[in-house]
Amino acid sequence: MVKSKLTIIILMTILLASVYATSTEFFANAGSSNDDWSMFHHDLTHTGYSTITPTATSDVLLWNYTTGSVVWASPAIVGDYVYIPSDDGTVYCLDALTGAKIWNYPTPGWIDSSPAVANGYIYVGSWELDANQNDVSSNVYCLDATTGAKIWNYTTQGGVNSSPAVAGGFVYVGGWDHNVYCLSASTGTEIWIYTTKAHVNSSPAVAGGIVYVGSWDHNVYAFGNPQHSQSIPTEIIYPIVVVVAIVLVVAVVLALRRRKQ
Repeated sequence: MVKSKLTIIILMTILLASVYATSTEFFANAGSSNDDWSMFHHDLTHTGYSTITPTATSDVLLWNYTTGSVVWASPAIVGDYVYIPSDDGTVYCLDALTGAKIWNYPTPGWIDSSPAVANGYIYVGSWELDANQNDVSSNVYCLDATTGAKIWNYTTQGGVNSSPAVAGGFVYVGGWDHNVYCLSASTGTEIWIYTTKAHVNSSPAVAGGIVYVGSWDHNVYAFGNPQHSQSIPTEIIYPIVVVVAIVLVVAVVLALRRRKQ
């Protein structure tokens, strides 16, 4: 009898400790950050915030790299690389430590869109011109982050200054042609287009399965994430798992007690 009770107590302790460790590890990872700044304003919700302690506490210049024109876009940093477009129409990949050029990809216009980097690919919009410097149909590009090779491009009907957001296998971006685009991240296939009443230079933000973006028509728009139902946040799921585990342990203990009686 004593041995049986001791076994139950040990099993309960192990189970609860496992659940607690899993939950603690999850919350620690959920709140952690690394040195990557993979898109405009850091993350899909555009917080512009990183928990990394800043090291640039002085104005000591480490390096600079000169492009062919003005640089309006904001850089994305992933691993040891800096990805930055310029108004010379080129996307550059630079060594983050030395500033040395790794590769560049030229487009026929200029690029004010800030790149997003996800799953080894770079997504960026362009504003393209013909030989007479007239506006023409522009593109959203997907490039290989390692080589700079073009994976695909999607042609819009106007310039793309908006910075893409990549979530759930989709690319969300606005256009000067008044449109909000949702594209397949892997193929560039058009999933849907929503036409507003004016230019969309705003960069989409994504949270809770919803895409938020502004337009020159004075409106802010919210769109449901296609092919994805809004999931229960994981910060809610884990406490539920803990509670369920405790309930199951108590139920097992009570059942064993009744059996002994």
